[in-house]
Amino acid sequence: MGSTQQRSDRPDSARRRQLLEPEQLESRLVLSTAFSNYLSLYIPSDLYVTNPITNQRIPISARDLMQHNNPNSSILSNQGKIVSGTDRAGDQWTITVHGPGQVIVTDTTPNDGALDDDIATIQIINSSLQTTYVTGTVIASPRALTSGQVLFDRLIANSGVRSIVLNGFNLSANVTPAVDQSPGIFLYGGVQTLKFNDIDAIINTSVSSTPYQIVIGDPSTPLKVKPSIYLDSIINSVFTSPTITSADHTTFTVGQAGSFTITTTGNPTAAITETGALPAGMTFTDNHDGTATLAGTPQPGTAGTYSLTFTANNGFSATQTFTLTVNQAPAPAPAITSASRTTFTVGTAGSFAVTATGSPTPTLSESGTLPSGVTFDATTGVLSGTPASNTGGVYNLTFAASNGVGSTVTQPFTLTVNPAPAIPITPITTPSVIFSVNGVVQKFNVVSITQSPVAPNYLAQSQNGTVKEWTGVPQSGPIPAGYQFEYSVVGTTGRTSLQALAINHLNVVGKATNFTAQRATTPFGSSLSGLKYIRRATFGGNADAVALDVDGPIGRLTFKRGLGDPT
Repeated sequence: MGSTQQRSDRPDSARRRQLLEPEQLESRLVLSTAFSNYLSLYIPSDLYVTNPITNQRIPISARDLMQHNNPNSSILSNQGKIVSGTDRAGDQWTITVHGPGQVIVTDTTPNDGALDDDIATIQIINSSLQTTYVTGTVIASPRALTSGQVLFDRLIANSGVRSIVLNGFNLSANVTPAVDQSPGIFLYGGVQTLKFNDIDAIINTSVSSTPYQIVIGDPSTPLKVKPSIYLDSIINSVFTSPTITSADHTTFTVGQAGSFTITTTGNPTAAITETGALPAGMTFTDNHDGTATLAGTPQPGTAGTYSLTFTANNGFSATQTFTLTVNQAPAPAPAITSASRTTFTVGTAGSFAVTATGSPTPTLSESGTLPSGVTFDATTGVLSGTPASNTGGVYNLTFAASNGVGSTVTQPFTLTVNPAPAIPITPITTPSVIFSVNGVVQKFNVVSITQSPVAPNYLAQSQNGTVKEWTGVPQSGPIPAGYQFEYSVVGTTGRTSLQALAINHLNVVGKATNFTAQRATTPFGSSLSGLKYIRRATFGGNADAVALDVDGPIGRLTFKRGLGDPT
């Protein structure tokens, strides 16, 4: 990708000695019996080894390196020229030193006798700035899909190296298991060419805020050769552990929708999960933006306390113990649901039901003056009655409902009482009414057709003797509403007791249903001829006939017609 020059502001030698002196590392020298076939591809032609028996340094071939259990083999150790291992994903790697020097590799699980984890440190020793070449190669795992890249935390060389080319190797602090050392490349003897895949500079600031370092050359001595560094990419970001920042409790209510947002911080954005039973009607959702939502409508029967656990994870994790409280829904407050007005009529029975909702059932009450004849029943909530005469008008009332939940609610109410229908004053123009006495038709002539509520008109006729039945039928059709017929009977002897026996009863015959027959037993006047008693039949609607039955002797019978007072 390009080259870079050594920085002019190098740290002093004291700092170098303090931080980056060579370490004593566990050597992973691959013995001849440990080679697999794939390594023959990476054995350099300039590889020399020393026979431990003769102590003679001789060149060696790949075939010799792969001999197994042969006591006459010319090699028992490759003396750090080739080191290979396998990372956790199954990626196979090899580092080879060409020319002077050796390589020592320590993985993240040292002293277990195998290179089978991520690489902690690659250390090159006894190298030459002019003639040592180091190469590294990776073969992706044959058993799992991987990136085909091997992570290493440190590369160290005190002596100069002409070229280090590690294909498929990434400098990263995120090796597994984690190691307690600062990641970086420290080539104090210098290097002409440095090449590897990537720098994964994802720093977890909760563990360490120290950045990666790449140091080439002795800080106290100027470089003799300008280095060239080649990388495929640099992934540079600050990695912070997640923190759950929202409150650790909230409250919902049965039957009422609610929502609570869980918030987190951290880089990269954390995934959020929840454990613990939720009440029916509620859900937990990760919004994939560092927040999550606890929402829903708790169902009846779910009131109580719920212990939950929220976990935020972005490579590191944070947990929060959370308390969800679901309260029982409050009882419904009272509310008056009926209309705020009604109309009654004088003389006519009326009824209106006041209705209310709430739990427990509200108690109703009424305030304000009611018209005479009208009452309010607080138990049933019914306003009813027949407004009395002269009670027409508007009545402003107030209904109230209470059930111990919240405040008492009131409703202004208007009761309008209309007057009774006006009595018709159109005069009766019927010329005559046909009556029969004891089956003999009698005709009563109209005395006058001029009507007056003060002085009614009369149809007068006298009948002497014993009358068993007296029936009158209007000759010209039904009788208009509001008129009354009166008759009076006077006894021949004037004796009260005898007169009372003579008056039996009055029968009103007709189709109308809103008329009444009244019977008076108290005399309202007297004359020389004896006591006078009255019987009235008042018609509130159309009638077909009036019948009078009298059992006893009478002196005179009179019938009159005129305006009445409908009752």
